[in-house]
Amino acid sequence: HLTGPRAGLAEKLTPALPGFPDNISTGTDGRIWVAIASPRNGLLDRLAPLPAALRSAVWALPDTLQPKPVNLTCAVVVDPGTDRIVAAYATRHREFGVSTGVREHHGTVWLGSLSASTVASFTVRR
Repeated sequence: HLTGPRAGLAEKLTPALPGFPDNISTGTDGRIWVAIASPRNGLLDRLAPLPAALRSAVWALPDTLQPKPVNLTCAVVVDPGTDRIVAAYATRHREFGVSTGVREHHGTVWLGSLSASTVASFTVRR
């Protein structure tokens, strides 16, 4: 919370996301859009409860052994009133993946990526 009586407090947006979130934005209707850069990884999920020193050992491994993002184009929508995921959009495309930014504007969703040279868009049916 940036302003108001709860300014400075942090809370979970939603209990569990289907992958690694990158950026979020508020859509035209007030719902929260979350770009999912890559789906969940079982190995990383098992490492999450371990102490930070053990988790950081993964990043000390040679690059070829480190977990890699999956080329998935994905965004989820969270209802800010219930903190529940109310929609999810995902697909695979050979030229676009690893969604790092998302913005919905009047039914058109735009996605950005650090690994693609283009942006992606789709229309949300209401």
